[in-house]
Amino acid sequence: MPKYRIPKPHIPSPLLGSEAHTWANFTVTMRLPEIGRRVLVENAYHPSVVEKLDSLLQEIPYRPIRGIEDASAADINSWHLYCAPHLGYNWLDVSWFFAETYFYRRILEATGYFQSGPYAHADPYAYQKQQGLVTTLGDIQILSSLLGEMLQKNDTQDRKAIRDGFIRMLHLCLWGNSLDLSLWPVKSTSSDHRSNLCGEDGKKEYILVEDTDALLDHIFRHERPLERIDLILDNAGFELVCDLALVDFLLGNGLTAQVYLHPKSHPTFVSDAMREDVDNAISFLESNPSAEVQVFGNRLRGYLKKPCIHLREDFFWTSPLLGWEMPEDLYQELAHSDLIISKGDANYRRWLGDRHWPFTTPFADIMAYIPAPFLALRTLKAQVASGLKPEQIIELDAKDPDWMTNGRWGIIQFTI
Repeated sequence: MPKYRIPKPHIPSPLLGSEAHTWANFTVTMRLPEIGRRVLVENAYHPSVVEKLDSLLQEIPYRPIRGIEDASAADINSWHLYCAPHLGYNWLDVSWFFAETYFYRRILEATGYFQSGPYAHADPYAYQKQQGLVTTLGDIQILSSLLGEMLQKNDTQDRKAIRDGFIRMLHLCLWGNSLDLSLWPVKSTSSDHRSNLCGEDGKKEYILVEDTDALLDHIFRHERPLERIDLILDNAGFELVCDLALVDFLLGNGLTAQVYLHPKSHPTFVSDAMREDVDNAISFLESNPSAEVQVFGNRLRGYLKKPCIHLREDFFWTSPLLGWEMPEDLYQELAHSDLIISKGDANYRRWLGDRHWPFTTPFADIMAYIPAPFLALRTLKAQVASGLKPEQIIELDAKDPDWMTNGRWGIIQFTI
């Protein structure tokens, strides 16, 4: 692999589920089986599928990893390669990132997602995703009203108003990421993760790194708009609506000519957004009783038809590959971008290789392999981080021992 495709620092060891008293261990031993049981409860599967899912859950965590048995799936040859180094090891002794992506791929194998039959291309997490829209309707209405006001105000081409509005939209997208249905299902989501998402202050005191000055310099340094912005999507539901609001703001204010959305190619990590989730979210907005919400949806539909919004799927985003293992064709595709915006925790873990980086490691050094200016928006839900100050870590450990995993803290990190 060419040297420019790997991080600058020495690459540390990966996070493992076998590491006691870690979020990785808790995820493999407790969270994955619970997610599997939730899939069974929320879907009326044939007994044969139930049996396969039950068998999968019985494997976790001590039975050995086996290959994916999904002969007609488009990604099967790749998964043979991904699984080969891990065969025979149990779920705790393989890298945590592999264990999670493998688990979600095994659910699709068990339900026949890639096979002909009653569950072909049926999303096992459809109920949670739909409820993620329905139960946040009030927030969506507030967001639509706020967005409409900002677009109307910015018709004057007041650059300060546009800059201020852009930062506010970034904060909304950041905190929208706290609504992760793999961690907090709709019925159990606490008010801490569902309130004040459209507040004025953006919960700034909870943002550990905020590189917005450098980001603004990059976007506004020229009079002409950026040609292309790429948005790597994370969760469906309200988070996706926030992401689409950012897209609407960028296009409506002429900050970019084109937005390329990168959804997942199949269901994974419970709530991760696919192409159909984008369409469902826009349809949900268009059919809303609120006129402001309808207008928001209509604008998005118009951008799709022009087209100013493009959707690009790639199996890389559902694979266990790390950021610096990105396929060459996708790397070259992203090299055309003027700004890559990456949403969410799982994407962040991929970019950092889900490794034991010292939390003070400069973000730009790790991301040296990326082919374009890069922005990460992430609320912390895993024990992976970079770019923090030593005093921050000491303070956080003292006042919030679960700061790495509870979704209360966020980062806005930019590198060019």
